Amino acid sequence: MSVGKLLRPVGEVALALLLGLGISAALMALWGYEPIRAYRALFTGSFGSAYGLADTLAAATPLILTGLTFAIGVRAGLFNIGAQGQMILGALAAAAIGGLALPPGLHLPLALLAAMLAGALWSLPAALLKLARGVHEVISTIMLNWVAWWLGLYLAQAWLADPSRAERTLPALPSARFHVLVSGTELTSAL
Repeated sequence: MSVGKLLRPVGEVALALLLGLGISAALMALWGYEPIRAYRALFTGSFGSAYGLADTLAAATPLILTGLTFAIGVRAGLFNIGAQGQMILGALAAAAIGGLALPPGLHLPLALLAAMLAGALWSLPAALLKLARGVHEVISTIMLNWVAWWLGLYLAQAWLADPSRAERTLPALPSARFHVLVSGTELTSAL
């Protein structure tokens, strides 16, 4: 493979990034904000310290994994827009299993297995609609994302809510959590 062919995707990403930064800078300036100051704060907060970098990586991990699920579908010839809904239901399944008292060596793998099964099962209606009725997966998975959002909200509030802090689900027990890589942050070995 030639160097030019390898650099083309990098150039496309760089062009998209510069275009996005340029358009957003123009909009900020139009509304009276200082784009350079805003971008400096953005990059300093995200990458300017060990804590900031760890926090950025922790927030990026679920997005990276969800993006990989999308990439696998595309390689198979499917355009799965439903990764968000599948992630929501997978997260709820992991939270449900994570709150149970299970043996430490099995707890994390079982929570992961539950999350994977819930996400896979959530993709099943779209697959069956495509096979049985020829419904395009983009339409059905977009619609299922909204169903997952509202179903997930209901399940989190009605069944998994922490009675002491209503804005979150019950915390996962320590045996169902990944090892923290940077103390004081949420960056775990899930990365």
